[in-house]
Order: sequence, then C-alpha cells, then structure tokens
Amino acid sequence: MKYKVWFAAWLGAATCIVVALQPIEAQTIHGKNKKLETVWSGTAGSFRWKWTTADLTAASASTGRTAFSALGFEKRTSPLLKDEKSDPVDTYAECTVQPLSIVGSIVCYERDYYWEGGAHPSGSIDFIAIDVANSNRKLSLTDLFPDAAVLDALMSDKIIQETLKRNAVKGTPRTCKQLVKLLSGKAFGGDDNGQFGFQDDFLDRFALHHVEGNQVAVRLNVSWNYEIYRFSSTQIGILLPIPARLRSALENADSRRQGFLMRDAKKLAGNHDTVLFTMGKEP
Repeated sequence: MKYKVWFAAWLGAATCIVVALQPIEAQTIHGKNKKLETVWSGTAGSFRWKWTTADLTAASASTGRTAFSALGFEKRTSPLLKDEKSDPVDTYAECTVQPLSIVGSIVCYERDYYWEGGAHPSGSIDFIAIDVANSNRKLSLTDLFPDAAVLDALMSDKIIQETLKRNAVKGTPRTCKQLVKLLSGKAFGGDDNGQFGFQDDFLDRFALHHVEGNQVAVRLNVSWNYEIYRFSSTQIGILLPIPARLRSALENADSRRQGFLMRDAKKLAGNHDTVLFTMGKEP
C-alpha cells in the first residue's frame, strides 16, 4: 500500500498519548463503530453539547442550530480529504477524537490520525482548541490567558529551562512568541534528548486539566521528534491564574455542572472511541 509522505510531512511528525507514555507501535486501529452511542451530553456556554461514538457537536441552546461539529471541522481542514479526489488514498486511514475539556464555549480535544503504509503504520495525535462561539476559531493559549502569565509559567518549567540551557540559547524571551521561536526544533527526553520535539504551534496544543484555587492547570502536548519514537509523546503542565471572564465556566466544568475538564475526560469516555471517519479497507 502506498504511504502518504506528504501527509506525514504536513502533520510534522507529531504523535502523543495522553498522560502516560506507551511503547512504540502502541497505537492501534479503532475502526468504525458498529453502533452509535452517546458518551456524554450536557449544557455549557449557552450550547447543548453531545459527544457520541461518531462525533462531538454543539448546538445553540436557544435555537437548536448546530454551531460546531468535530466531524465537519475535520472534513473542512483535513489535507487528507482535500487531496482525496486528485490523489486517492489506497491504504487504510482513520481519524478519531477524544474530547479533553469543555469550558463554556471552548472545547479542547485530542485528534488522532492513523494510517497504514510503508515499512510500518504511522500517524499523528494533536491537541486542538476551538471557540465554538467565535466561528469555530482555533485558539492559542495566549488567546485565553495574558502573554506575560503564560511566559512566566513556561520559563519556570524545568524541562523548558533545561532545553534552553542544553542548546546554549542566549537571551531572555520577552514574549511567548519569542520563547516558541527559541524552542522550535529543539528536543528533549530519551537517551539522547531527542525523543520529543517542540513545534511552532506549541501554544496551540493545550487542554484545561483541573482547577487549583485561583489557578487552572493546563496541559501542553509535545510530540515525538524522530520516527523511531512514533506513537509516543509527553505533556508539559503549568498553572495559570484564572481570568475573571473564565472563572464561572471553569468552576462549572471543574464540578461537572456544565462541561468537564481533562482530569475527568478519560473516565467519561470509558471504553468508547469516537471515530469521525475512515478511508480505505481496514487491514
């Protein structure tokens, strides 16, 4: 079966497993669900959310009109689907999602691409953050939190400190954008400090984990760096002051009155997989 080299390049060699690392080749085929099941549903941020084994959607609580569909979003943005007509995929590929946090109108989810081909299967797992109340806009961490607060938290992280030091990075970044530029292409972890690599979209790969007093714990996904480490990833955890505009929504999500946070996401999912789409014949 033909291996989609262009697709792998676009995804930037990025794969993660939430919370704990798993052995190489741990990622497996999910396949289409034979039965449609509702995993979780609830109201948050004036939207009615529904998480099923086939999609994650949000509809206006007042009009009932659909404001967001993970399936629709991925179909609009996936280069694999965009190029399918001119260069059909002749191997198996699939896209699954795992909602991680729903806070008001903000949803963060893990997106998992898997495909067969070449000498071994490959794929990518990223964290995606979207504000469904703002035309399904993709978010960066600094869209929700002050740049200075995010920079201070990241610069206090041991992994980031050691990565900058090991690479003899000079100067002190004054903004998150400057820090991301300094970290881009740098790696850490493993026997050779080359297992996980920082990407240019590092601050876009986040989810909201839990509330600690006046702070919220955030997890940032850092993906594998070399092909030998495929299907492994880690997270950098930081604490950020809760902005006034997010306090109510975060507290509701933390208590699971409206929405939920990453701390509870895996428990809510149970044994359910949300498979958005598959392509080709399953091996």
